[in-house]
Parts: sequence; structure tokens; C-alpha cells
Amino acid sequence: MSIRINNIILRIDEDRDILIKKIAKKLKVSEEEVQNFKIIKESLDARKKNDIKYLYCVEVEHKNEKK
Repeated sequence: MSIRINNIILRIDEDRDILIKKIAKKLKVSEEEVQNFKIIKESLDARKKNDIKYLYCVEVEHKNEKK
């Protein structure tokens, strides 16, 4: 079973490798506890021209999902 997380935001200048840190922070766990994640949806928010960002929806496998 996996956990779905919506609205993870990355600025346009941030690398996609930061995504796992943001997932761990959103779940309030350490990065080591996140076993695997899959990007379900990636969209670009360009409503504000000076603040363009990516929005992600991901599915996460966690070591202790029941917890």
C-alpha cells in the first residue's frame, strides 16, 4: 500500500533531487524511512510570471505505513 501526497512545490531553479527531502518533511519522517516514491503528476504553475514553480503529486512507500 502506498501513500499519495499532493501539492509538493519545487521552485523552477530547484533540482528534482530535493523532492525526497520535501516528501520526508511533509510526512514528518526521516529520508531513510521513505523507501520509494513515484511521480504521479507534474505540473507547471506559471500564474505569477516572477514566481514559476512545479507542483507534484507523488505516491510514497514508507517503511512503517500503518504508523
